[in-house]
Amino acid sequence: MKVKSITVECFKSIYKKTTIEFSDTGLWKISGDVGAGKTTLGEAILFGLFGTVKDTNVKNLISWNAKKCTSSSELESRGHNIIINRLIRKAGQGNLEIYIDGKPLEYTNKRGGQQILEEDYFDITRTAVESLCIISLNNFKSIVKLSAGSAEARKFIDDVFGFNIVNKYIEKTKDHLNTANTKYLELITAINTLNSQKDKYILQKEAIDTDIDFGKIDVLKSLITSKEKELKDLHEEYVNKSNWLQNRKDISTKQMNVIKERGKHIKATIDKLKNGICPLCGGQVNQESLDEYNKQREDLLEQYNVYKDEYNLVTEKINNLRNENTSLQNDLNNEIHSLNNEISKISMQKTLMSNNYDKLISDIDISINEKTKELIAIDIERNKWQTLYDKLYKESRSTLLRHYIPALNKNINYYMQELQQPYNIKFDENFKCTISAFGTNDIPVNSLSVGQSKLVDTGVILGIIKTLLNGVNFNICFLDELVGNMHAELREIVCSMIKKNMPDKLIYIISHAEIDDMYFDGKIKVKLRHWEEDDKLIQNSEYI
Repeated sequence: MKVKSITVECFKSIYKKTTIEFSDTGLWKISGDVGAGKTTLGEAILFGLFGTVKDTNVKNLISWNAKKCTSSSELESRGHNIIINRLIRKAGQGNLEIYIDGKPLEYTNKRGGQQILEEDYFDITRTAVESLCIISLNNFKSIVKLSAGSAEARKFIDDVFGFNIVNKYIEKTKDHLNTANTKYLELITAINTLNSQKDKYILQKEAIDTDIDFGKIDVLKSLITSKEKELKDLHEEYVNKSNWLQNRKDISTKQMNVIKERGKHIKATIDKLKNGICPLCGGQVNQESLDEYNKQREDLLEQYNVYKDEYNLVTEKINNLRNENTSLQNDLNNEIHSLNNEISKISMQKTLMSNNYDKLISDIDISINEKTKELIAIDIERNKWQTLYDKLYKESRSTLLRHYIPALNKNINYYMQELQQPYNIKFDENFKCTISAFGTNDIPVNSLSVGQSKLVDTGVILGIIKTLLNGVNFNICFLDELVGNMHAELREIVCSMIKKNMPDKLIYIISHAEIDDMYFDGKIKVKLRHWEEDDKLIQNSEYI
């Protein structure tokens, strides 16, 4: 990627519309007072490319007392000429326009446009640009004296080599791992709670089984059997008695019918005899014969009444027997019904208890199975996150350093020779420094004098810069106060070596120190001016 120009307005201390055009290569010096805006130029490049500046809120990029900020960047990347126009407002609204080879890039939203830029057109990552665009002296303090395992060394490695992106992934991985672990514990707790509830229901079911006298059902059934036999016996006795009485009733009825027939014949005879003529011989009838027939009729009537009384008595007995039997049967049937109801009640209790508790226990088993499946899945997931976290946390830094270390050691020792120093510097994959010289293989870093440490650090700094710049396709680098604390001769040597050994880059050295202009291809003087406008204090960085 090659940034050709940047135009900004109301960006931080750059109030007025300012355009900076960048040459292809060369070593440039940027000087100016503290706070004049020397580093702001590098930040403007970052904003133009990515819409953000590391560790800075976007709204804080707008100049004081301004309502909006604009940026226009022109660059080349992957064979395309790209123009990026940005607008941000205090109110939160913004705009992004992208032109690829003169044609507007179609996208749905800002994020979409930025994502397309970085994935399809930029040939360098955001992290690499953020690491290289502005390299500050604050990253390079007593490098060789850093303890390889110290937090300071870790921060140095992350800042200089751009491993902060790894830390972001580590933190995200850690967040996912924590979420998975939390979910895992929640599921374990839920399963334990369900198992406890299941055990509680089982105990309650057993207690109810004990409380309900299911043996009573057998007693009740035995009583029912007894009552049913009693009912049967009662019915048989009723049938026998009823049949016997009915037989007597039938005999009385039969006799009564016989007497009725004989009575009819005698009556007919009496009616004829009353005329005084015998119906058989036609002779005169005497009174004695008529009296004899009347006497027979009275005897028959008396016999009839006897059988009638017998008939009525038997009928009454039959009715009484039937009523008594019906009453006894009803009583027995009611007792049997009551016993059956009691059996049903006990059985229903058992059924309800069984259905309710069995269903509750079954539902819990289903929930436990579902939770167990979730637990297995989340356990697999958290193991994956744990494995990834361990690899990133324990192996990523050493793996990345192993990639950089051989070239880094080669470049450092090249600059040590250029500085005419006898030291051989070697960093291992944990960034532990070993120094050898004069036949001594391990010179303690604390035994170096201040001057020796500065020379060694200078070689290390230059080696790191060359290693980083050679590894990426980006044309601009700002070295912020890198040579400020060096003595004049060493500053000039360092500038000469940078210009000599990094001819394909455009490098800006930001420094307050005096350095002969002969070592630079160009220079920028930054002045910060202030004035009042509409009763507001305005400031502007001017690049001369």
